[in-house]
Amino acid sequence: MPCVLCSGNHCNEPGPTGTFASGLACRLCGGDGGGPDAVQGCCALISAEGAAAERALSLVFNVYFLGAVALFVALTVLWVWLLTFIPLSRAYPFVALAFAITPLLGGVVFAEPITPKLLAGIGLLLGGLLLIAS
Repeated sequence: MPCVLCSGNHCNEPGPTGTFASGLACRLCGGDGGGPDAVQGCCALISAEGAAAERALSLVFNVYFLGAVALFVALTVLWVWLLTFIPLSRAYPFVALAFAITPLLGGVVFAEPITPKLLAGIGLLLGGLLLIAS
């Protein structure tokens, strides 16, 4: 398939040719006059760039990813709204709750081990938060 930018037919390897990645590869290797070494370089770059672009596109259309982005945006707006009437010095320590919630959710959802050391650390963390909050 010809390169998008220079219309050269220099890549005989399988891969996502005819994309932005192939045009970029063609420009990097010097277009049609690059010789056999340049063709190999173009094909390698086309394959690598095409695979990365394919992964990125599959992520953009992933329902779980889009849900996570929406949740992140909503929680960021909530955080900024809370900071309009709660002093940062009082609100920010509660960000540390993520260090308690994340390993516990990992244990419940992904069956990760919840060790006594982990529970002791979470207990100390929550105790410190109680001291700050009072």
